[in-house]
Amino acid sequence: MAFLNPYGLPYLPGSSFKGVMRQAAKELISGDWGDNHGWDQPAMDALFGKETESGDTETERTRGALSFWDVFPWCDRLAADIMTPHYGDYYQGHTTPADCGQPTPILFLTLPPRTPFVFYVQCNPAALSDRLRADWRGLIEAACQHAFDWLGFGAKTAVGYGQMDLDKSEQRRQQEQSESLQAKQAEAAELARLSPLERSIQDILTHRPNPSEPVTTTLFQALERGHWQGDEAVEAARHIQKLMQQEKKWKPQPTGKKPEKDKDHQRTLKVMAYLKGK
Repeated sequence: MAFLNPYGLPYLPGSSFKGVMRQAAKELISGDWGDNHGWDQPAMDALFGKETESGDTETERTRGALSFWDVFPWCDRLAADIMTPHYGDYYQGHTTPADCGQPTPILFLTLPPRTPFVFYVQCNPAALSDRLRADWRGLIEAACQHAFDWLGFGAKTAVGYGQMDLDKSEQRRQQEQSESLQAKQAEAAELARLSPLERSIQDILTHRPNPSEPVTTTLFQALERGHWQGDEAVEAARHIQKLMQQEKKWKPQPTGKKPEKDKDHQRTLKVMAYLKGK
């Protein structure tokens, strides 16, 4: 890790994040790790850009569609770890390796285990083909998983530092959030296809205080309150008529000896009056 100047906050620079992700993509493209999860060289060039080797004047350098943000850990303290090299003199070329050397403990700062990170990747979809515009998130998720499992982030990854794992609970939360958003978008698209009267009816039914109340009762009460006027009231009455006919509650003629107590008959008469514009 590095420390952000001048604040002293530990962080992983976006350039380092990008470098690890690029290496993960390269390893997936190589095929040495089994499934490449859709990664290929055109995807690499489009998402990360083309780099030129030193002295290469023929290859055009291009910018990738992805931008990698600096990554800050969610922690309020650091931890200390220690390494104790036993053969310092040998590594410095002063003597042969032997157990009689004087080990020198070296303390260094680390982040506590299970420190949460949030990785942000931003994409410019205008720079991508139709295929990559639809698939880039899945490609990045595959590269992230490979980097988490096999590469690590920051220093001392060879001895186990910087290994990551996905937060399953956060994954579920984001999945639920995404499904909720998709449901709302689908509902909005469905409402957009409805006529003004149909949208009004849908809104009344969605916000009625008692969801168990019969639909015809709810709509008839709205009609009686003057929710619709003029031609719209006639259309609403026609809609209520169809519902009452489907529920076999449409009764132009009373069935008992006391018509005034036959609720379906009385409601039918009122709806008929609305149908006549009265």
